[in-house]
Amino acid sequence: MFSKKSSLLPLFVLLLGTAACQNKPTTTSAGAANTSSKTSPASTTPLKAIIKAVYPDKDPAFNFQSDVMVESGVIKTGDKIDAVSGDGKRFTFVVVKMRNPFEDIKSADKESGTVYLMLKGPNDAVFNQNFIFVSAGAALPPGQAAGKATDGMFTAKIDGAAWSGNGFSNSHLFYKKGVKQFNDGKPTMMLTFKSTQTPDNRQLNIMLTTADAKPGVYAGEQIEILLSGSAVGDTQKPDMYGHKYPQTIGRNLKVEITSYKENAGGTATISGKISGYMLAPLGMAKKKEILVENGEFSNVVVKVFTEKY
Repeated sequence: MFSKKSSLLPLFVLLLGTAACQNKPTTTSAGAANTSSKTSPASTTPLKAIIKAVYPDKDPAFNFQSDVMVESGVIKTGDKIDAVSGDGKRFTFVVVKMRNPFEDIKSADKESGTVYLMLKGPNDAVFNQNFIFVSAGAALPPGQAAGKATDGMFTAKIDGAAWSGNGFSNSHLFYKKGVKQFNDGKPTMMLTFKSTQTPDNRQLNIMLTTADAKPGVYAGEQIEILLSGSAVGDTQKPDMYGHKYPQTIGRNLKVEITSYKENAGGTATISGKISGYMLAPLGMAKKKEILVENGEFSNVVVKVFTEKY
């Protein structure tokens, strides 16, 4: 076991999630969403908006923010819209507020570029870039890829409770020849997931020391794992659990890669599983260890670097 000052992962990995949150659009409090708001009027051009990122939010007026690009149709404040996945998952939201990078706006179309939606919807909604926004009740646009709702996500039961996490910009990286001043220069893959559930702000970092990421079981000194943050969103009540060999060894903790495929354009798609116990640093958490059950990440897209850095 190690002291509070010990680090399970280098600082720059831990800061990935923090940076992602800091880069979210700045918002101000808005009035409460009117759940009886009308749906957008029928249009000859059905709404299709591509989701680029999703952030749970604790604002009393809305509980999610989403970065989107409208491909067709129009989104307006007050509209009801559905997030729909290829495998049939659907969540309905009211658009409470909208922004572009510079100001509040009332509507957005294909010419608007990236816009930021403040949404009021089910607290237990779990959605990400695998979903498409359409008008409330509308079908998924023809030809839309029928991926699973959990593609690119991490899901598990952690300490007896369901937990899910999304990736974000530059959160999944694979340095096949290593980074000179990181992990002793060894080949390293890093997968990072941020909680999808407000007020939980925890982040899960998974690091594999490998050059080829071939399917198989990774354990012991081949892995580093860290779950850090607060389950209740309180910076005064942080938790930290993980595994780092040999200082802090999580009992029976293992990562299994079930599939790995390299794609064109310098990316790869990876799926895998995690199970076992994560251990707490001395004095940093309420329990000595917590159990990860049915941990799974599916079709996660990783940036691949083939040069030595």
